[in-house]
Amino acid sequence: SKVGQRHLFLDTPSFATGGCFRFSMRWIPDGIEEISFINPHPSITSAEFMELFLDDEESDEDLEFPISKIDLIGLSSITTIKERYRNCGNFLANCSSLTSLDLTCLSNITKIDSAGFLKKCSSLTSLDLNFNKVTEIRCSFLYRCSALTSLDLTSLNNLTKTGDCFLSSCSSLTSLDLTSLNNVTEIGDCFLSRCSSLT
Repeated sequence: SKVGQRHLFLDTPSFATGGCFRFSMRWIPDGIEEISFINPHPSITSAEFMELFLDDEESDEDLEFPISKIDLIGLSSITTIKERYRNCGNFLANCSSLTSLDLTCLSNITKIDSAGFLKKCSSLTSLDLNFNKVTEIRCSFLYRCSALTSLDLTSLNNLTKTGDCFLSSCSSLTSLDLTSLNNVTEIGDCFLSRCSSLT
């Protein structure tokens, strides 16, 4: 990896072992505002995100990362996003300064087995997906993304299972087309709960 002023470049293969890329947001140096995952490699088929243990006095509720831009091209070969420790994944969660994100490069993903995928990205207003191969998404997908006003779910046409709190507490979401989710057979608790602006 290398740091260029406020930009952190992560060489994806150098963080990979046995075809699995491992990464934790918590070791990012202070002052970093942009992250780029670079140098995709076909041997890397999964990404494993982990949270380090906190002291008893600290709480995830107040944890925020001032990241305003993320480039995920280095993860374009992965098929699975997972977590190293159960319920400790939180893939790119709490990025409170992130306003837009392009996930179209993650078109090979078939399963998001990480809780808290983009959870509590409170400034996120634009999200581009290309998840045509995804069949399952774990709990808290986009949970409490309170600035999100709309979302195109068209590419989730092969999704069969969602975890708890799918798009829950997205209080600015005003419209949502769910017709592409016609293959979903299992829905977790609190699906679209507390989306108070939906009509």
